[in-house]
Amino acid sequence: GMVMNDYFDQPTDRRERPSRPIVSGQIRESSALLLAMTLIATAVLLLAAASSNAIPWMLLLVSCVTGYNLLHRSAIAGPALMACCRALVPTIAAIACSNNQQPDWNLLGFFALPLGVYTLGISIAARNEAAAVPEHDHDMHLSVAASMVAVAAVLPFGAVACRLLPALGVMQSAFYAAAML
Repeated sequence: GMVMNDYFDQPTDRRERPSRPIVSGQIRESSALLLAMTLIATAVLLLAAASSNAIPWMLLLVSCVTGYNLLHRSAIAGPALMACCRALVPTIAAIACSNNQQPDWNLLGFFALPLGVYTLGISIAARNEAAAVPEHDHDMHLSVAASMVAVAAVLPFGAVACRLLPALGVMQSAFYAAAML
């Protein structure tokens, strides 16, 4: 994905970072594209050997990586696709490594979904940090991003709650829930 990103970033790199390997001529454009395709194909084949059930998820990840590289300048599509990429990685790993390739979707949701939300928040914050945005909009975007990051940081504790709450008494469960809030 990173090699593909460098391949697609050439127009920007020519203007802003002319010393980058592809635009400076250290690596041929065709070689970079061939390497990106080879690495992606190798990843899909290795995953296919480990888990046939994970292949559709891997192809979705490849589509999201490609979509991100094509649309990363978009204020909405770029962060959303990056968030999908980040959330799909643990999902694919869980499917490939779980018994009968059926992961605990509830448990996975408490880790993959927050990772995606966290990445979305960080991407929004980073995009606004570099952009020339009016002060009011900048503060609002950063507030939204910070809220997303905060929520994502706490959500994995929900996985702990799913495992603990049935074993805890009513009062202990209430204290746990209050602490999380």
